[in-house]
Amino acid sequence: MIVSNPPYFLECPQNGATLGYLFGAVFGVREGHSPLVVPQDYVPLVAQVVDDTLFTLTPREEKVIRMRLGLNGIARTFSQQKVAEHFGTHRNRIREIENKALRKLRHPSRRGLLELFLTNPEELKHIWGQKVSSERQIQLVPVIETFKKLEPTLIAHLQQHQDDLVKIQPALLEHLVAEFLASRGFSDVRLVGRNRQTSADIFAMHFNESLNIPQTYFIEVKRWKERVGIEVIQQVWGAMMLEKQRFGWQAAIIVTSGGYKDLQKWTREQVEMMGVFLKDRSDLLRWLTGYKQSQSGLWLPSPRTDLRDYASNKTARESIFRFA
Repeated sequence: MIVSNPPYFLECPQNGATLGYLFGAVFGVREGHSPLVVPQDYVPLVAQVVDDTLFTLTPREEKVIRMRLGLNGIARTFSQQKVAEHFGTHRNRIREIENKALRKLRHPSRRGLLELFLTNPEELKHIWGQKVSSERQIQLVPVIETFKKLEPTLIAHLQQHQDDLVKIQPALLEHLVAEFLASRGFSDVRLVGRNRQTSADIFAMHFNESLNIPQTYFIEVKRWKERVGIEVIQQVWGAMMLEKQRFGWQAAIIVTSGGYKDLQKWTREQVEMMGVFLKDRSDLLRWLTGYKQSQSGLWLPSPRTDLRDYASNKTARESIFRFA
């Protein structure tokens, strides 16, 4: 088990334990030594090094490792069973993905930055200083290190530094998309990415006033550098159709921080006829630019994560779909 072994002895002002598990998984336990102390001014550097190293994995491998090690913005680790439930697969499959990801991370071509941080952090800091200007590093610290949840100040920062949109944690991006929907008139928006009842990341309801009918949307959020392909679109469509009777999904929306691959034999219009609508970085930036907070701050400061009142009471749910 990745987190059952003793971690690498790493003392860091932020996420020291979870970072210790990562270094322990890659380099082995640092037995017989006093803890390696990470000074406060090196926190942004180690965080960026870890992010860049994990970005070399596939998106699924990265998410599995982040959930298993607690490198997920909330410093909480998840068991293989819990991760399997999140992805809707078996624990053995998660173990296979985890082991494959760790083999990749242990390869010299991938662990180089982590190793340099342990052996010669001053040299790494010098190299990083050439790659990223000092001013830019200061701008990155609030997004990557300071903000653990969505706040108006984070959105204001992103409006001024749009390139940082792809650097926030996946959970923050999901909350940000949910916030955009709430600000645009969706009456019921919930973060359900960890809810076992659905495969959606976001449940969103918009009330059609002209017909007096609520419309529910299955929303998938992808913080990917790569382009989303037809296989992901088919998976989302399949999940939506399987849950349609239970939740009454009218359509699915895929929101990605990247773009979309060639859809092969499909056109975007044909995909939309299936009930799947594609939104990419340009849409996110448009929503970000046009966003205005509510009088009290966020429109969705503490989003609901449950679906009990919606999925469990079929009679009540059907009643709201009738014409007035």
